[in-house]
Amino acid sequence: MRMSLLALLMLMAVAAGCAASRPADAVALSLYTRNLSEEAFACTVVGSHSPPVLGETGDAEPRSYGCGWVGSDWQLIIAQGSEPPEPADDFAAMTSGEDYGHPQQLALWIEVGANGEVTIGEGVPHWWRDEEQHCG
Repeated sequence: MRMSLLALLMLMAVAAGCAASRPADAVALSLYTRNLSEEAFACTVVGSHSPPVLGETGDAEPRSYGCGWVGSDWQLIIAQGSEPPEPADDFAAMTSGEDYGHPQQLALWIEVGANGEVTIGEGVPHWWRDEEQHCG
């Protein structure tokens, strides 16, 4: 699995977050991504947690950003480009904890289609073939 420096930094941050005990009012969020388009897309999870979770959708090779703790007020923002989007940027797709009823644990997947259309789904995607990512 190929990884960029940004993806490696993201994995290190998530690993550090999962090693710590669960913060109060936190959501255990796992992210899975793949990008079937020729364009770059990046994502940010913002909210009361700090620092924000940053990542990119990569390419057709599925990737996971493991599992990390985010505040219950989290928002996932996906935008075109290789730089992590800011909340004020134009975005291709977004979702938040409100869309899922504020669960304590959640797995989401992001898929960019060949035409650049972004889809966000819940659960472990059918195209994920490795071990599922879980927080403690």
